[in-house]
Amino acid sequence: MNIPFRNILWAIFNNAFEIILGFGTLAFVTQHYTASESGSWVVFTALTFLITKIREGMLSPSLIRDSAENRLEKENRLPLYRLFIVLFELALTGLMLLGSIFVKDAALKSLMQWYGVLGPLAAFFRFRIQLFQLKKQFDWVFVTNVSFIVLYAGGLFLISTQPRALYHLLFIHSASLLLSLGGFAVFNGYQSKVREKHKAKSVSIWEMLVAMRQIISFGKEGALKEISGTLANRIGVFLSASILTLAETALIGLSQRYVQLVQFPNSALQTIVLSELLETMKSGRSIQLSLHLWISRITAVNLIALPFFIVSIALAVPLIHGSAFSGAIPLVIGGSILAGVISPIGNAFGSAMMLLGKPEEAARLVYQSSAFTILFSLIGMLFFGMYGVLLGAFLAEIIGLIHMRKIFIQELSLKLEDAAIESIVSLKELLPLVQKKLTTNFIKPDFRL
Repeated sequence: MNIPFRNILWAIFNNAFEIILGFGTLAFVTQHYTASESGSWVVFTALTFLITKIREGMLSPSLIRDSAENRLEKENRLPLYRLFIVLFELALTGLMLLGSIFVKDAALKSLMQWYGVLGPLAAFFRFRIQLFQLKKQFDWVFVTNVSFIVLYAGGLFLISTQPRALYHLLFIHSASLLLSLGGFAVFNGYQSKVREKHKAKSVSIWEMLVAMRQIISFGKEGALKEISGTLANRIGVFLSASILTLAETALIGLSQRYVQLVQFPNSALQTIVLSELLETMKSGRSIQLSLHLWISRITAVNLIALPFFIVSIALAVPLIHGSAFSGAIPLVIGGSILAGVISPIGNAFGSAMMLLGKPEEAARLVYQSSAFTILFSLIGMLFFGMYGVLLGAFLAEIIGLIHMRKIFIQELSLKLEDAAIESIVSLKELLPLVQKKLTTNFIKPDFRL
């Protein structure tokens, strides 16, 4: 299985847009609103992120299966998925309105009350992106994302000239999504093509109900996995909003955005790792050596990059968000070190279990890590405030490492400590190369004019 390098680049660029959107919006909010309002925004985006993961966790298994079997067009399945999205978002809008009754903070209450303006459009936008990805139309994913980001940035610039309530960002976001989707429909002639393709095929109410039931039944496990994983990643935000202040919640949310920057290269490289392991298995060789090399080398690269990243963050946080948010720097440093060391191992473990036909092992690790992260984060925050989030993450990751080491030894006779030693060796080999590159490209031997 050879993955074109062009597609890998498209995938990296397209995955970067989510980080750009989340990071850019949070930077705007911290610059134009108070720390408490920034905390309200962090809690709201954590809620919407959880909703997105649940919806996609339920839809993705059926969508991938139907796409692989060419049932999306042949059996006119697309309207069924759209109906599911509409019903799901209507239910969530109602729940958000109901939940807002019990929220005391005015900014968070208004965001939850206006969720219906953003939720359905964001869901359809994500669904359109998923369809592009399934058809390997990565260039269209890129064009759609770029058009949205440009429109959204323009909207933020317009409202930055005069004070606006925080929930007005939802209207800017929704308008940008609508224009991006509408522009694609007009340019590509999508609507007319769909009508021509499906006008001879109709679906009865009974068939729709049966298909909806299948989507829910087939996606339950995926939704549960997404819930547990998302709660583990965002538990610091949810707990701090109820135990600590919204200003401290803003610091935790800000630190999580910066840690995503460390995790992004590892997530993008997972595609390459999976491809490499697949080729190794097809050739009849054991994947043990390939896993050993990938874990050690990616970890070594992260260890080289981390000091530069940490110094950059220490300078960037006060500059971009103001001195009031400098308290996030220790959280970013601790989270970045954990992500830089653990993420390569976790990604390699997930890929290996998938190829070995044991995805339940990867799912079990997710559930286990989520439970321990929630428990230890709660205990840590009760005793150490917002910095207790780091304690919870650290203890949960240690337990996860012990579990992965056990499975690696059982399935592949691979010891993580050997990979750790190899990463140190790789580090010693890479450092002179990095130093040479920096000297060649950035340090001039003669500064005379």
